[in-house]
Amino acid sequence: MKDRLLNILLVSFVVLLGMNLFLPKPQKAVEVIEPNFVVSQSSVVVPNYPKVTLKNPSENTITFNTCKELTILQDLRTVTIDGPATAFCRDITVAPKSSQDINISELTQLFTKPGSVGFKIILNGKEITTNITVEERGSIRVLMATLFYAPILNLFVGILQYLPSHSLGLAIIIITILVRLILLVPQHQMMVSARKMQEIQPKIKALQQKHKGDQSKIGMELMALYKSEKVNPLGSCLPLLIQTPILIVLYWVLISIQDHSNYFYLYSFFKEFEISKIQHVFLGMDLLSIGGITAILLGLVVGITQFLQIWLSQKRTGPVVPEVPEERDPNSLMPDPQMMNKFMLWVLPVVIAISVYYFPLGVGIYWFIGTLFMLIQQAIANKVTETQKSKGVIISGNSQSTAKKSKKNIIIEG
Repeated sequence: MKDRLLNILLVSFVVLLGMNLFLPKPQKAVEVIEPNFVVSQSSVVVPNYPKVTLKNPSENTITFNTCKELTILQDLRTVTIDGPATAFCRDITVAPKSSQDINISELTQLFTKPGSVGFKIILNGKEITTNITVEERGSIRVLMATLFYAPILNLFVGILQYLPSHSLGLAIIIITILVRLILLVPQHQMMVSARKMQEIQPKIKALQQKHKGDQSKIGMELMALYKSEKVNPLGSCLPLLIQTPILIVLYWVLISIQDHSNYFYLYSFFKEFEISKIQHVFLGMDLLSIGGITAILLGLVVGITQFLQIWLSQKRTGPVVPEVPEERDPNSLMPDPQMMNKFMLWVLPVVIAISVYYFPLGVGIYWFIGTLFMLIQQAIANKVTETQKSKGVIISGNSQSTAKKSKKNIIIEG
């Protein structure tokens, strides 16, 4: 049996060796030595456009004019270059064994509707072509652009056109303050609500201890307590949730603020604004750049400012009663307030500081100015809460005296 197996292996080896020696070898792929177009994307979505590059692997230098020798096609029809688009006309030289980008930003009008856009050139008697498919935007993309992207972009442009040197840094500061002023009243109410939550923590713990093990009863009692105290248990999280979509849109706008495709989103009265003149260097920082030492320093500053704002929102006022450690019900569905507060205070600023590093510096500037504004606002909210507490608007659970009554309020202390 072993001899037969050995013979089979030997015959198989001989057959493979013979096939390798006598069968024709597979031909290697022939390297392209003729000039050719290279596009970053074969299909784009309105109004985006790809990067077009002419690659020259030959030994000869290529020189041509983008309007005289290069033919542009839209839906297979030749396009005539005129008006502002004539800025596209320029001489291009591509050295041997190199490549050269062809700036098509002046041709963005070709990418504002679905169809196809092609480029054709004849070099050394040979025709070189490439074609890009332009696809329509989806309904969600249209909705997001109409409701969020376009308004923020046009707000930027509306401010930039009146600023010296079209300073992007000053525009970000102004927009940050405007956003904060718009959110001033709801933000203040949320901050006051969050402070009230801090003040009524002893009563919340008392309810949880009293109805330990009965989650439905605890939930009902807590809802009644929140209603009577006029507080929102999500008050400390809502400010962050409000900022999130604004940050996302701001990121979208900043990373493409000088992209010519933005002309598609500009309102008619801003069409004459020249996006290329926007000054994105502010106080020595390139607001469009991501990462680097500057981003690390800015992230630290933003993280510390955020820490101070959260610390101020959690700061206890008045006499502090030592808390007795309680055994937490493992079946409880309610989040632990102490753990949430610690997470907000110690983890969230670190997450934000790290995030600043991966965003354009302009987003970091927005976050810093906004947090500084919130820091001042938080101090005012704390003062308002103390005033309400002194007047009995907030029911305290920390004192040990008897209940007092007034015409407007009932203060239960103890």
